[in-house]
Amino acid sequence: MFYFILFILASLAFNKLIIKNNFFLDNVNFSKHKNFTTSALRIPFSAGFLLIIFFFFFNSDFKLFSLTLILIIFLSGFLSDIFKNFSPLIRLLIQILTSYLFITFNNISIIDTRLDLIDDLFKNYEYLSILFTIFCIIVLINGTNFIDGVNINVIGYYTIIFSIIYYICISHNIIIDFNFLIKLIIFLLFLLILNINNKTQLGDGGSYLLAFFTSIYLIQIVNNNSIITPYFIILLLWYPCFENLFSIIRKTYQKKKISAPDNYHLHQLIFLLLKRKKIQNPNNLSGSIITIYNLCIFLFSVQYLNNTKIILLIISMNILLYVYLYNKLIIRLMLNKDNFKK
Repeated sequence: MFYFILFILASLAFNKLIIKNNFFLDNVNFSKHKNFTTSALRIPFSAGFLLIIFFFFFNSDFKLFSLTLILIIFLSGFLSDIFKNFSPLIRLLIQILTSYLFITFNNISIIDTRLDLIDDLFKNYEYLSILFTIFCIIVLINGTNFIDGVNINVIGYYTIIFSIIYYICISHNIIIDFNFLIKLIIFLLFLLILNINNKTQLGDGGSYLLAFFTSIYLIQIVNNNSIITPYFIILLLWYPCFENLFSIIRKTYQKKKISAPDNYHLHQLIFLLLKRKKIQNPNNLSGSIITIYNLCIFLFSVQYLNNTKIILLIISMNILLYVYLYNKLIIRLMLNKDNFKK
């Protein structure tokens, strides 16, 4: 724990140093999407850089090859933070290839869906399980990047996910590396405090990294503990995943490129509504509203940890509420095109 405390202090000093010297500053001129909420600020995307160092120092479960793959995932996003025209297609291909290598090297894939037919297919045709796992990881990675538009929304969201996992493991005597998990939660809280005060953000690299690690971590937990229905893991990750899928549906319907910038995400609509009402600090508040809602849902759902039907019902209710609220906000904002310029 001494070295961990020392690491946090070093991280704080490092973050102050890069702010002072204008390193790793988010270039809001890369797109209208980037300056949607922070056009007057240039916040460093140092959180992702600090996270990758954290994983290298404190995660003892992954071998060097696995850590190298995690680093590649981070760099694919980090380069898009630095270079304006870093191809989305290249990033996607890197994500797919890296996910495949990580899954096959560590023999980690989704094997339990609680549907006998699909489970039998996964057992008899391993490549189907691998393809499905890669698809889920890619959806989460890019969905997480989509919701990283206001403070708290990503770091706060993943902090409560790991906190819920900690609570479940303690309550049900699930054997995991509690020492690492506690350090991860504390470090995310540390980054969250910096994020709230506009001192750091994840950037694309940090978002990719956190989503990729979380997907692998949760797959391992559900594979090793039948007490947890896999749909509870889907519930924990429903928001960024649905944000991604919903964005794809909207763009397809509007005949736009799937990779095109999107300023119609839920957190952006909430931000605009709060800003229109001249509420103080709409950036932090919009992220807080979504995070607190999800925290309440997760805490309620824990008691149905192994009840697939109820968990599926809760997921469905979340999606319906999302769509209803989304449409209400669009109408409330009167489809003001000026607010959504690309």
